[in-house]
Amino acid sequence: MIHPTGRMFHSDDQVELVSAGGRKAKIAARGVTFKASASPIVYLVDAGGVRTSVETFDDMEYDFTLNVFYDGSTFGRRRVTECLEAMTNAVYFEDQVLGDVWTVNGVRVSQNTHGDVVVSIERSGVMIKTSPVRGNIALETPLVYACASMEPDAHLFVRRGLGRVHAGNNLFNVKHGSHSAGLHQNGQLFIV
Repeated sequence: MIHPTGRMFHSDDQVELVSAGGRKAKIAARGVTFKASASPIVYLVDAGGVRTSVETFDDMEYDFTLNVFYDGSTFGRRRVTECLEAMTNAVYFEDQVLGDVWTVNGVRVSQNTHGDVVVSIERSGVMIKTSPVRGNIALETPLVYACASMEPDAHLFVRRGLGRVHAGNNLFNVKHGSHSAGLHQNGQLFIV
């Protein structure tokens, strides 16, 4: 997910994110690690509390979605035929609440009169909701929930298991179970 308030990437058993202020976090099985953009110090929040740790963070400044969409992709005449078949079998209808609804190859896309779009994959528990007018986006999977919004309350929130990260203009809080910590705007650690 790429949004003006931050970036989030979920792969395998971890979620990595960077806030608009450059603060980074990773939610994984061992807990939540995080750091300030200009600091080499990495903190870990887990069942034991808060302590320093070692962690590497991916460079999320480039468009990492290219790898998501192009790795393993195929092309050629056979794919064109498959695409044409999927479009031929696509279903469209209008709904009073959902607006325009399309179902193509197991993916349902709906757009209401306000421009809000919902994309879901049938029987997978995966859903993306976005409101271009309000600048909001939410992603739900069986393992991860993430949302981001614009002003007046610009923020990025990510939850996976016991780990949570909430980043905004003036805050960067992480939580694992009952333990919580974060970073002030100047990058200093605080423990809740």
